[in-house]
Amino acid sequence: MFSRVSQNPGRGRDRLGGLIVITLAFLGCLTLSLWAKSESTPEPPRAPEPPTTVELVGFPSKVNPFELLARAQGMTPRTLFRGFVAEGLLPDGTLDFNRKGTQLIFTFQSPPGLGPQPAREGGTLPRRSYCGKQNVRVSKLGIALEPDVTDLPCSGKGPEAVELPEACGAEQIWAIAKKRKLKGSDARLEYYESRRGPAFRFGIGRDNFAVSAKDCKQVLSSKDQRGHVP
Repeated sequence: MFSRVSQNPGRGRDRLGGLIVITLAFLGCLTLSLWAKSESTPEPPRAPEPPTTVELVGFPSKVNPFELLARAQGMTPRTLFRGFVAEGLLPDGTLDFNRKGTQLIFTFQSPPGLGPQPAREGGTLPRRSYCGKQNVRVSKLGIALEPDVTDLPCSGKGPEAVELPEACGAEQIWAIAKKRKLKGSDARLEYYESRRGPAFRFGIGRDNFAVSAKDCKQVLSSKDQRGHVP
């Protein structure tokens, strides 16, 4: 009789210990589930802010597009530089934003599945692989982010960052244009990834050509110059 009574406290402690273990395991699983759901829920893109003229090298009258690249890159969470389009490029290779129609647009993307993603229910997988896109625009008002395009799908294996030219710039491209007898006071310049690597596409009106950014010498054929800024 006394031995049975003396065993009851031990059984109670065992039951309590088992209940605690089960409870902790349940709470751990619940916490892990909530964490996984939170991690798999895409973070919404940041809302664009008004244009600013802070840290704009040469702004407004002597802007070299490549000298603003780092400034633009630091404004967006997208890490891959995909090129730029400059309207109103002057013969000295700069942009004067006091002139009507002058603008500069940098484009950035992300590796597959990274960066801001389209909204979806937490804990669910995306329908496809998205690389998105975000432009950074420079105008007479300053520099500003454009709304992020989160639902732009990846093409092929996904985008790669466009390499920067080492000894080739906008001023050298203008020199080539003059040799080719292109006439005009300003031009449109696109820096992008062609079939032959990084390239400049230069245009005045309907006249245009593309040249490799590796040496500023090789003029690309219509086939080799295919490509554009996303």
